[in-house]
Amino acid sequence: MGSNCCKGDAARPLRSTSSIYSRSRAGASLDDRFTTSDEVGGVRLTVAAARTGDSGVYTLQASNAGGRDSARVRLEVSAEEAPTGEDPPTFLRRLQDLTVKVGARTRFLVEIVSSTECRVTWYRNERRLLEAERVSLVRDGNFWCAELAAVSVDDAGRWTCTAENNGGRASCSAHLNVLVPKAYKRPEFVEELRALLTEQGTVSLECKVVGVPTPVLRWFKDSREIKAGDVFALTASTEDPTSLGTYTCEAVNCMGRAYSSSKVHVLGRAASDAPATSASTLDPPPIFTKELEDQFVRICEPLTLSCTVMVPPWPRSVVWYNKEGKLEPGERYHLVEDGVGGYLLEVVSAEWPDEGEWKCVATSSGGRVGISTCYVTMDGEHTHARTRTRTHTHASHHTIPTPNRSHHIHTNHAIK
Repeated sequence: MGSNCCKGDAARPLRSTSSIYSRSRAGASLDDRFTTSDEVGGVRLTVAAARTGDSGVYTLQASNAGGRDSARVRLEVSAEEAPTGEDPPTFLRRLQDLTVKVGARTRFLVEIVSSTECRVTWYRNERRLLEAERVSLVRDGNFWCAELAAVSVDDAGRWTCTAENNGGRASCSAHLNVLVPKAYKRPEFVEELRALLTEQGTVSLECKVVGVPTPVLRWFKDSREIKAGDVFALTASTEDPTSLGTYTCEAVNCMGRAYSSSKVHVLGRAASDAPATSASTLDPPPIFTKELEDQFVRICEPLTLSCTVMVPPWPRSVVWYNKEGKLEPGERYHLVEDGVGGYLLEVVSAEWPDEGEWKCVATSSGGRVGISTCYVTMDGEHTHARTRTRTHTHASHHTIPTPNRSHHIHTNHAIK
């Protein structure tokens, strides 16, 4: 089942008295599988039991006392991929088309039987899906499920579940249609973030962001998330000794996300006549919203490392490192990205050289760097993941109080 909706020009005060869909193919007509329904500001065409032969261009013709107008939309219907192999997995329950309001919870569920252990992979609009902040991939016996905690507009489109075993491969697909209320808006910074060092020795973060539903705000310092109660050192960069770091505010709702960054500067005594603070909006370093996690793996077992970078902005490059140096993809190492900020490293068969520290290094278009690290412990001499401790040698610290929840944020951070 599929659907398309064409909306008319909202500036026209006259209501359409007739709306007709037609196919742009000689001799083509719409049978009883095609139904139309009026909606606020639009007309929806629904196709039941869609076939590959339904692909093509459809035209909506609308008229009222003010005149006539038309709009065209292209529909592509893809055939299900036929199972391959001698004994592929079998879908007892296949994916079903869903229509969900943006921001709501939903899930795609399949039931699979297989003569041997099978591997299930999920795709969204032909891109591999990784577990992330909103997405959980769950298995319970013969049931596999992709759960969405809060559907976003980017989730709309074709979802595919692929199952593989030693005997072959099978897949099934469905369409997710996301309904968006007219009043909903993406987050937008109407006043960019300003990080100010006050005369009292506190850092004040100020911004103004709007959006519907109300955006959730997250705060970052030098690509690391900061929360109430965090204590860390204020250190100057070797490249810019006057800088106390870069602060970023991320605003997220079901319509999307926005970010704003600011850099705090401490001016030297030579500039005592100048203002005591300086702030500028600049290209932020990549921010990891999901960090790499320490892993324990046995020899010859597969190993998977994954992390998520906040997008946009998209990193210019993402490079993986282990104790041997920069990692190049090959037979043992597979690099995967899901197109929405998720990055994954697959080690087909773990070996002793894979033990140790791993890094994922993301570089922004402006050359700024964000790093996520983890430690991989192998079966043998070490039995537990090694704990990494970060220390600071500076005496001054930064304390983060609970932030004000209003859109206009004044968050003061004391420098002890």
